[in-house]
Amino acid sequence: MLLKYLKPIIFIQFIFFCLYIYSNDFNKFTAAFNNKNYHEALELIQKEYNRNPEDNGYRYWYGLALYYNKKYIECAYVLKKLPLTYFTYLVQWYIADSYAKSGNYSELISTASNAL
Repeated sequence: MLLKYLKPIIFIQFIFFCLYIYSNDFNKFTAAFNNKNYHEALELIQKEYNRNPEDNGYRYWYGLALYYNKKYIECAYVLKKLPLTYFTYLVQWYIADSYAKSGNYSELISTASNAL
């Protein structure tokens, strides 16, 4: 009888625990990114991105972490998946610069012409 009442409580505690873990990883990511520890930041945000690949906030930060780790092709690929609401000039700059640094000049020209 008691187990019947404990199941919802255990479930709610589990949900709060999961939310704590997820937010804790993102807090660690922002601290590492702000301290320019880009390798650690990439590892942390990659976990979040893999857990929530459709979350555009994680996708944005994952793309920036890739850029600062000099993974330019992956950066451009991830950032190009962002919806138009995220597709600001800054995002377009990161995409274009990633193409320039990776030597993909045809995509650079295409991205630059789309930004204008």
